[in-house]
Amino acid sequence: YSNLQDLVSWVYGCYQLRATTGVSKFKSECSQHFNVDFLLTYYILTEFFGMVDSRAKNMFLNYYVTDGLWYPVFYDLDTAIGLNNEGVNDFNFDIETHDTIGTKNVFNGENSALWYLVEQAYASELNELYNTYRNDGKLTYERVMSYLYTDQIAKICEAQYNADAEFKYI
Repeated sequence: YSNLQDLVSWVYGCYQLRATTGVSKFKSECSQHFNVDFLLTYYILTEFFGMVDSRAKNMFLNYYVTDGLWYPVFYDLDTAIGLNNEGVNDFNFDIETHDTIGTKNVFNGENSALWYLVEQAYASELNELYNTYRNDGKLTYERVMSYLYTDQIAKICEAQYNADAEFKYI
């Protein structure tokens, strides 16, 4: 618990200083708190799959004593690939982090101190890492469909995911 308090205090402290030294402080100290590659990959995946809740309420932060670092972890992947929280296909494939529908942000957590700092401090690294994943074949249509359908959906009984679509909480 105290580790989480320390993390939140550090992130928020960097965020409060954002106009002056906060972004550079965040970047220079981030590897002391997070596995940076994991953090950036998490951000890229939430963007790529349109995981509109996974930078806020559908994210856990796990701390591992083996390396003393924090890792964002997916929870409840019900809002991905265009789906809203009720399972309705509500978003197009081209949604981005700062998009709005009417007056509401598409991505929950759009105003998050953590993700603001990640975007500001690691903009070039995010672009480079995304391009690497695309060019190395890790984020291709075929690879994604194989993982999502062949390795996941095809292994779940149809009655199970149909029932889940009809009843939010099975």
